Amino acid sequence: MYWDFSKALDEKIKMQIELLLNEIVKSIKNREERRNRYLLPLKCLFCYAEKSGLKDIMKMEKAQEQEYSLMLKREYGNPCSSPKKFILFCRKLLFLESKNINWEANAWFTERLNISAERYSRSDAVESFSFLDIHLSKNF
Repeated sequence: MYWDFSKALDEKIKMQIELLLNEIVKSIKNREERRNRYLLPLKCLFCYAEKSGLKDIMKMEKAQEQEYSLMLKREYGNPCSSPKKFILFCRKLLFLESKNINWEANAWFTERLNISAERYSRSDAVESFSFLDIHLSKNF
């Protein structure tokens, strides 16, 4: 697979894709799983960002996720069992690995928020907060 980081993409998305690529190569040992469930969907996300102008995976909207899912299925069939799970994987990794908490992200992960253990419900632990269904209309 060829990754051309000289393409006209926003630097932020290039850095995010590079971080994800390095983490996938480092942590996923099974070659077939790495290729089909992670690298092909990441390559498609890279192409989607180029075609759509996506600048930040952390700010990806629900409609963009759906466009990406359609592109992934059109380009590669169904290598990734769930494009939504793949996007969740990307968001979580980027959120947890960032230097500072990204309060602008459309999903927050509690592992990074330093919430004390006594505030967690042992029977129903919340792993993340999603803001994908929240739409604010402009003030006129």
